[in-house]
Amino acid sequence: MKFTTRTALFSLLWLIIISLFFVVRYDHLIQVLNSPPGRILIIDSLYYNSWAMKIFHGLGLGPTVFFMSPLYPLFIAFAKSVAGDSTGSVLFFQLILSFLTLILIGRFTSKRFGASAGVLAGLFYTLYTPGIYYDSVLLSTTLILFLTMTALTFLDITESRGGRLWVILAGLAIGLSSLARPNSLILLPFFGFVFVRKWKKYGLEQFLFLSVAAMIVVFPAMLRNYMLGGEFYLTTSSAGVNMYIGNNQGANGLYWEAPWLTSAEPSAEAGDYRAEAERRLEKNMTIGGASTYWLTQSLAYIVTHPVEWMILEAKKFAYFFNRVESPNNVSFYGVKEYSSVLRSLWLFNFGWLAPFALVGLVISRREQGSAFAWAVVLAFLTSALLFFVSGEYRYPIMGVMIAYGAGAITRTFHQLRHKEIEPAQISMILLLVLLMFCNVPWKTMKVVSNPKMDYFNWASTSFAQNDLPNAALLFTAAIAWEPTWVEPHLQLAQVYDEMNLTELADSEYEYAGISRSQLQAIREQEAIAEVVNPDSLTSGNMNSQELTEVGVRFNQLQKFEQAGIILARAARMDTTNYEARFQFAFALENTRQFDQAKQVYTELELVQDEDPLIPYRIAHIEYYQGNRGNAMSTLRRVKYKASMLTDPASKKRWLEIVKQTESSFMNF
Repeated sequence: MKFTTRTALFSLLWLIIISLFFVVRYDHLIQVLNSPPGRILIIDSLYYNSWAMKIFHGLGLGPTVFFMSPLYPLFIAFAKSVAGDSTGSVLFFQLILSFLTLILIGRFTSKRFGASAGVLAGLFYTLYTPGIYYDSVLLSTTLILFLTMTALTFLDITESRGGRLWVILAGLAIGLSSLARPNSLILLPFFGFVFVRKWKKYGLEQFLFLSVAAMIVVFPAMLRNYMLGGEFYLTTSSAGVNMYIGNNQGANGLYWEAPWLTSAEPSAEAGDYRAEAERRLEKNMTIGGASTYWLTQSLAYIVTHPVEWMILEAKKFAYFFNRVESPNNVSFYGVKEYSSVLRSLWLFNFGWLAPFALVGLVISRREQGSAFAWAVVLAFLTSALLFFVSGEYRYPIMGVMIAYGAGAITRTFHQLRHKEIEPAQISMILLLVLLMFCNVPWKTMKVVSNPKMDYFNWASTSFAQNDLPNAALLFTAAIAWEPTWVEPHLQLAQVYDEMNLTELADSEYEYAGISRSQLQAIREQEAIAEVVNPDSLTSGNMNSQELTEVGVRFNQLQKFEQAGIILARAARMDTTNYEARFQFAFALENTRQFDQAKQVYTELELVQDEDPLIPYRIAHIEYYQGNRGNAMSTLRRVKYKASMLTDPASKKRWLEIVKQTESSFMNF
């Protein structure tokens, strides 16, 4: 009767936890979907969604080597095909995955520390704010945690029952996880070490089965990459780039944005790094060659700056265990601004959970099953030390951390209850030390926990989509977090200009430290001084060709506003001046006047029907406006015109340009 009552009690507690899980996440999701985090997709979320839509419409996985991992876009496409084309439908399926993870964490914890700890772990996962956040954004994090816990569950069964089937299933889960993020493969050598240490020769056999199963899943991606790129990559071509991001003179231990990047969007990042490698080496490079170049650059930094690198590694170690969820996409702190759930549950963060978890790992280190838990934590820590720290990349250890955090609490309570004072004291002293370490307010982490970049990215995306009211509001929010930040003031001024709110635009220019007239005068002086006497521009004695030369120079100097004024005058003076009209359209394009630029380009294409350059610029405009289907169809027109060129060198050059542009537009 006692057993039945206990079972009923725990069943009731789990029913309460499951109900709370769905209530909390539903409340949070509704708030997110009705605010910028759910409505304005940015960086990786935008890229994954765009890729998934191509898959959804039957366009396949793309024409190039994977730069980003393919499993999550496939997951999004599946969710959309079942539940409808909306962000909410994807997040619903993500919520189901998270619920399954909750069950796996509960089982994992109960097996090690008992039913009470299992219930406590379920409560922790339900209320853990980063978990609530990751469940509500289009990132692969929830999927990877589920696959990690699936692999651990199969390994648990292997440890208690033996056999190869469960090891194979664990390997398949790791392989799938690596197709969502390649660094999951780092689990293989760590699990292999555990196998060999536990079971010697039999453990080596088990490790081989684990690895082969994982490689069976990875092999199709490797084969596809080889067929499309002529080179072997385990899953993606981004390893060299990621290594360099975390190991160079400018690296700070977190995601580092290179100065040559035109955008942090994945679609731009791959091409920009490859172009920079080609510029430095002054030769064309393959995708694999560019990746190898950045890998060697990072290794060269490590070898030539060993002291600085060791300091950098110490920073990564400290940041990995810090309470801050360091972002490299839309951040926890930006979403928190729109979620009363995240604000209310602020206490349930990594800063308090990690110390309890580490204590739990230490006090149970010799117990059955703990070796695999240690392997997970050490594997992803090693990945962060090799590359860089990110809250998103740290999250796969959270199943283990929650389980052992709950275990530490119940174990310490048990020690105190049975008057085992000395081990309880040791645990509590260690806990206090770790609480201080995990909650150090590092200056860098304080900076990255500021949501200003989220507001700026949402605003920039809104601006590019011509959603001027939202862009104005979001740029204003970014400024509110850092009033002296010049860039959002200048962007906001441009938004106000397009809204014909001249006085507000002038005010923003002044907040940026410069008035409109000063800005124009400085730009004109900088540009014109290099090409022509400034007085000649206003004297009215320049003909259309001379004005065109000045306008071209302005474009070269990226002074596009001034270029547009001068080239418009040149085109009006001579409507047959093709160069003036083309350069005018280019200036319009670069001042975000996309529709006007496209109109001028379209008119020019009727005049120069054989020139692939004009539709090439139109394709870029379509891409910038978010019309990626139109952009790709326009590129096909460019390719056709390039194939009709009579000059072999020009034909070859244009076909290569089209190939690289297709790669940057789709960049699967």
